Amino acid sequence: TCMALAFASVYFQRKGFTRASSALGVFASILALINAVVPLTYGYETYPISAVWTILGVCLMAVGVELASYSPSIEWRGPLLTSKEVAVTTVLSAVYATLIIVVRVPSPTGGYTHVGDVIVFVAALLFGCKVGGLVGAIGAVAADFYVGYERWFVSILAHGLEGLIPGFSKGKSLTIQALTCIIGGFIMATTYFIINVFIKGYPVAIISYMRDLFIQAGLSIVIGLAIANTVRRSLPQLQ
Repeated sequence: TCMALAFASVYFQRKGFTRASSALGVFASILALINAVVPLTYGYETYPISAVWTILGVCLMAVGVELASYSPSIEWRGPLLTSKEVAVTTVLSAVYATLIIVVRVPSPTGGYTHVGDVIVFVAALLFGCKVGGLVGAIGAVAADFYVGYERWFVSILAHGLEGLIPGFSKGKSLTIQALTCIIGGFIMATTYFIINVFIKGYPVAIISYMRDLFIQAGLSIVIGLAIANTVRRSLPQLQ
């Protein structure tokens, strides 16, 4: 969640909305500090490297907030999402969550493998990074809540970035779209792999990683690219 907020902070800064960027940076820093303090307070097992990266991340975000505060700001030009983007995000998030719930295979690490990510890639390629990122995060978390997956917070980052990154290739060539989808799928699978290493160990985590990378992400990318490009040619007004 902290990383997602940090990415959002950078996005707003690039758009010139320095106040929003500063606020997100402060919020991300607070969450990162809580993440470092809570395990120590309640006696949970901690890893020194995690504390080091947390402190480094807080310092970097603090520097970013300080720099943003001295940058000229611009007035907000309309809503962050248009009414069309809100409607599309709502519908596709529901479709994504439903597809995950209905078509899923239990994973040895306690989660599940599915091809619902097709919807995330279609949303990103047709409607851009904002819709793609939101559909990935909202739909995945909704499905996690329904099936009782306890590590739902990981889905915000994993599937949010999985939809955000391919969205930057909207309207680009098929090669660029495929490349960004591969990067998004790789980040999704790798995020879960890192978490699973600490929970189940390397052997089981690697098995799940291969399934997430080649089945869930790989198959979803192929189907998603085919659907998105077919829709773009047949119904250009939907974009």
